[in-house]
Amino acid sequence: MSQESESIRRGLPRGRNALDREAVAASQQARLLEAICELTAHEGYVSITINKLIARAGVAKPTFYEHFESKEACLFVWLDRAVQQLIDAIADELDPDATTDERIRQGVTAVVEFMAADEDRARSMLVECFAAGGSVQVRIDQAYE
Repeated sequence: MSQESESIRRGLPRGRNALDREAVAASQQARLLEAICELTAHEGYVSITINKLIARAGVAKPTFYEHFESKEACLFVWLDRAVQQLIDAIADELDPDATTDERIRQGVTAVVEFMAADEDRARSMLVECFAAGGSVQVRIDQAYE
């Protein structure tokens, strides 16, 4: 298991702590979203089970269902956030006063840098979501439109 995967599981200290319920829930959801990205990148979306997901995230099955109704719903939340992060990364790099050619170059550079920054995210967004087919394929197509 990679060091990153191990860090997903260690999101919060065991037992009672001073964190409020919202902080705990936010940590759990973040770990689940990171886990679905990693599992999708490394094993392919189709092979992911809820049990694999909760094991990677270090949460209980009831906790998963507090946040998501299905693995598809979990993937869609992750995908929506990743696409929004990509859009934001592109917007941050575009100079409104630049020429069209310069803005195209800035946009392409932003996409390449965004994908290069996280190999799992890139593989999930550019390969595995398309390979999953069905509703996942429809969702990724819509996101890119």
